[in-house]
Amino acid sequence: MSKDYKRRIADLCAERVKLDSENSRLLKTVAKLSDERDRFKRERDELIDDIACVREQRKYYADENIKLVKMTALVMDERDELKRKLDEVVELFVSHINYKSSVAHSPKYIDMRHKLNKILESEKENGYERTN
Repeated sequence: MSKDYKRRIADLCAERVKLDSENSRLLKTVAKLSDERDRFKRERDELIDDIACVREQRKYYADENIKLVKMTALVMDERDELKRKLDEVVELFVSHINYKSSVAHSPKYIDMRHKLNKILESEKENGYERTN
């Protein structure tokens, strides 16, 4: 065997060692990237599950909101009806006090009228003005 041939074999062996080393490094990088890809896939799947849960919650709360809006409308209707009835009672009471004070001229009815006026004024100040 000639020297050139031996040197060429030695160079090829050294090149093979370099290539084996580079191949090993690339395989490790591929393994790391594969693990990272798998981790991203798991995170993606978790996020998809979380989104599904959030969508279910959103639907539930939207349905609950619709129920609350309907209940609020019913309560407001009931409140308006009670307010209307109270306004009628107050009107009757005011008429009764006015009649009694015009007939009897009693200080008792005048005091009642002043107290009623204070109550009605405080309602106006708080934004609860009577409707007639």
